[in-house]
Amino acid sequence: MVQPIGWVLYRFRLDVDIIDFINKTYKSRGVEKSDLIDGMIDWFSMQRSSGDVSHRYFSSALNAPYTTIWLRPETAKKIVNLAELDKHNKNRVIYTAIIRYLEHDDQMMHL
Repeated sequence: MVQPIGWVLYRFRLDVDIIDFINKTYKSRGVEKSDLIDGMIDWFSMQRSSGDVSHRYFSSALNAPYTTIWLRPETAKKIVNLAELDKHNKNRVIYTAIIRYLEHDDQMMHL
């Protein structure tokens, strides 16, 4: 699938079980993977803005495989803003957003 102009490609490490969960979830919901990840990042951004989640960030395992995802320009902007605000790299922001979202998602119990 060719993404629209302006979308941003991110490549980052993500644990296999989380990749599998994301793949299973977006397919079962009938949405695009980028929509699912966008939602996770939107949720994290709102939680950070309201102070409901810590500014502590996670780091993926060095032996985790790489995954790639196309994200909308608005979502990429949120990532850049959080990275600058909290002084972390963009991949760490994405990884932490996914992990924090899954921590609070009831579906995580089914992993």
